[in-house]
Amino acid sequence: MTVTDSSPAIKHPTVVLDTTIADLYRQAGAAYKDKRIGQVLSGFSALVPLSDKISCNRKYIYQDSPFTSNSCEPRTKSEDTTTAIKYLSLINQRDAFICGDAPVVFFHMDTSSRKRDHDRKQVMKTLATLADHQRPQPIFCDGPDSIPTEESRIDLLAVKVIGDDLEKYNNVVPLETHWFLNSKRALADSGLPTPKCVAVTVDGFPTDAQSCCAICIGSGLDGFVIPDECAGARGTWLKEQSLRLYEALKSHPLPFVLKNQATFGGAGTFIIKTEQERQNVIDDMGNGFLSRLLSAVNARNSHLEPATMLLSELIQDPIGDYGVTFFVNEKGRRPTFLGVSKQMIEGGTAWVGSIIDCQQQTQLEHKFEALLNRISDWLQSYGYIGPIGADILEDAEGFHVVDLNVRTTGSCCLPLLRTHFTTRGLYLASAFSIDVQQGRAEFLDMFRNEVYEGRMCIVSWYEDPETGNSLAELVIGGEDDKRLKELMSRVNENSKSEHARADCFLVKKPRALQWFYKGQLQKEKEEERQAGRFELFLDLLYVAIVANFSDELAEHPDGAHLAKYILIFAPAWHIWADLREIMNSYYTDDLLQRLVILWVMALLVLYANNANDADEDLSAMRTTVGAYLVARFTTLAVFLITSFAAYQHRTQARIMAGFMFIGLLITIPLFVEGISIQAKAAIVAVAIFYQEATWALTLSPWIKGKLNLTYSTAVDIAHEIDRMGAFFIIILGEFVYSIIVGNKTGIGLTSGYAKAVCTLVIAFVLNWIYSSGDGSIQATHPIRRSAWTAFGFFLLHLPLAASFLIGGHVAAASTAIEEFEDGQRWLLGGGLGVGMFCLWVYGMLYRVEGECTLFMGQTLRISMRLVIAIILIVIPESHNHLNAEDFMFVVMALFAFLLIWETLGGLSKTSKLFEPWTDRHPPPEEDDREGLAG
Repeated sequence: MTVTDSSPAIKHPTVVLDTTIADLYRQAGAAYKDKRIGQVLSGFSALVPLSDKISCNRKYIYQDSPFTSNSCEPRTKSEDTTTAIKYLSLINQRDAFICGDAPVVFFHMDTSSRKRDHDRKQVMKTLATLADHQRPQPIFCDGPDSIPTEESRIDLLAVKVIGDDLEKYNNVVPLETHWFLNSKRALADSGLPTPKCVAVTVDGFPTDAQSCCAICIGSGLDGFVIPDECAGARGTWLKEQSLRLYEALKSHPLPFVLKNQATFGGAGTFIIKTEQERQNVIDDMGNGFLSRLLSAVNARNSHLEPATMLLSELIQDPIGDYGVTFFVNEKGRRPTFLGVSKQMIEGGTAWVGSIIDCQQQTQLEHKFEALLNRISDWLQSYGYIGPIGADILEDAEGFHVVDLNVRTTGSCCLPLLRTHFTTRGLYLASAFSIDVQQGRAEFLDMFRNEVYEGRMCIVSWYEDPETGNSLAELVIGGEDDKRLKELMSRVNENSKSEHARADCFLVKKPRALQWFYKGQLQKEKEEERQAGRFELFLDLLYVAIVANFSDELAEHPDGAHLAKYILIFAPAWHIWADLREIMNSYYTDDLLQRLVILWVMALLVLYANNANDADEDLSAMRTTVGAYLVARFTTLAVFLITSFAAYQHRTQARIMAGFMFIGLLITIPLFVEGISIQAKAAIVAVAIFYQEATWALTLSPWIKGKLNLTYSTAVDIAHEIDRMGAFFIIILGEFVYSIIVGNKTGIGLTSGYAKAVCTLVIAFVLNWIYSSGDGSIQATHPIRRSAWTAFGFFLLHLPLAASFLIGGHVAAASTAIEEFEDGQRWLLGGGLGVGMFCLWVYGMLYRVEGECTLFMGQTLRISMRLVIAIILIVIPESHNHLNAEDFMFVVMALFAFLLIWETLGGLSKTSKLFEPWTDRHPPPEEDDREGLAG
């Protein structure tokens, strides 16, 4: 028998399991033989509301990945959606695959009937490959409050992860007992062979928010985390308990393993071998996790000790690490052995997959028989019946149980597929997860032979209907270790970020990289995107072009040429900004986009080679304007065309294109011979102002609200910060390049060399100041702070770049001259002064945190930038008697003083000059292999 997928050419062999969870419950004892046991296999979270009908746990607190995150940033809608897919579909499908003919409960993720139908199909396609008599009976409902136990004739529920709303049902194991058995404290006190362990508990629990201070009352009932600013009893309790846990962490001897009480999904465990790793964990905990953990303790759950931390001995140099799965039967009966697998661990602690050797299972069953009996006896003493996974390390002293997952586990499917693989000559198998930019049918088409031969089974799959990307869990088999790893490598290569469907095409479909949906930020991919190579290449060309403009101004330092510099600099900036916007929103890096970049760069070169003569030669004027029009019409066309492919930015992309087209019409009079150069300069000034204003209007929150946009544009904040930082460094590179090229300083320690060093110091300080932002230890970047500060940040870079380019160019030119002309002196002081004023505004756009711990507050600390800016602007008049060397020394001294001022002002009041040189010697026994810590 075969089961056909959506693609008729791809056929799956029917999967027959060695046994199922439903069969194991029937065999567990007389009390369960005739019971219809429904399986609730979803994950639950204390931090992420998985749907409108699934609220966050407030009693049963699991330290999963969202909960243990060290980020204080609000979670995005995209992150919450991914968590919901994993918890409500992927984990459910994977465990349902081995459940047998039992009813399995699936919770809806969305209220949309279209989306619910899509989600059902994802489940049914996965389960369709199972034999009819072993296929589960999916039950779909809104949430744990509405499981149709009576309608579905369910006698008992077997729960994987405890949800608060499941307490009202008849459960195989009482939920408090089940949660306790999964806790690390229970294992530590079990009497089983475990690593030595110290439990660090908290005293009591915080009072209710509504009976605390005004800040807590104002925070609302939904947020359970105690605000940092709390001035009441809750804040005092939080500080006391935090100190208690921190002191335990700081004083515990190295090395050790830090475990949270109830972990889930490979989170909440930290291996600490060095003082630096200890400090890193303490720092991470201070970034939100510890506050969440302690705030989660309340009157309902304090007896469960959800905030207890375990400091456990690290098993070093283990000779074996094993993941053992078995089934605990009724009291008095031996457990049912299922299998032993080798675990694939990421980062030393997080489970990402398992490998099983089918030929060694009989030998391994005998090896662990006595230990499994002990574990089973302990669990039976609490009335537990059901599946379990034990993580076991072996060293010279014997076995150490480092973790117990008293539930179905990720590797539980491997032993149940043993016969499926061995009858095909496949004696090794691996279970692991993938993330691919493909749908199920496309992935299966790539591995059609492996699927048809039965060496690849999909145990869970979820395809995002919006992006076409998928998350999945696979089990694959191989004849031996080499062939298994070859297939695993092929699959993993296919699941890496720069791959898959999109890379099959020279010209890719434009995709929005990030956007707002109903005010919530969403991303196509969660990983951080660095500045692309072609983006940096474009930046290099642009800075070279405008450096040519500044060279012209430095040679003719007067008001007319300064006006021309501004009027030709800004249009080139707008072309560069168009490409920056396109690559921020739709960076596909395909053939067409690269050719567009090359085409626009060629037009920029044409623009640059004619712009300096545009005021004197009509053909140069027409060539300059023509290059500008064609370049901007090209980017206009990109915005317009991509609006048909990417709905997320559609409205604003079309508005942008419309405004740009009108802006191009404004420049048409520049082609006319009879219009004076003064009138043409006024037209260019109007066009520049129009472009800046319409750009800000198109992307502003005002227009989003006015048009009531469901989908709207968003920037990739980390990418834009990285991109603008790289651009600023390239601008400073002009300082350095100009003091080297042509060997202007002469031979030896000359006056020219001294001025070159002054220029280098100025550039170095500027890079330091820009990189430090406002100099605070903790501050919110302008792009993150609000939409308006983000606009300020982007708009600020035009005068910032223009002023530092001309100031830096004159500074570098000083190496070859003895005296500055008056105009050069004004350009140097004015350029650097205006640039410093921009850096003062830039610093003020930050929102600062924890200023009271620094020597100077933000306003006082960066006010020196404004003072230096004013001095630089007036110094050409007040110090016109200085020669070039003296003038450069004065300017350099001002920048050096600014650096010292901000560095000292930004220090914490507890700062010390030197950090002690601890941990300078390796430990007595050094081994690169990390012990598995559960």
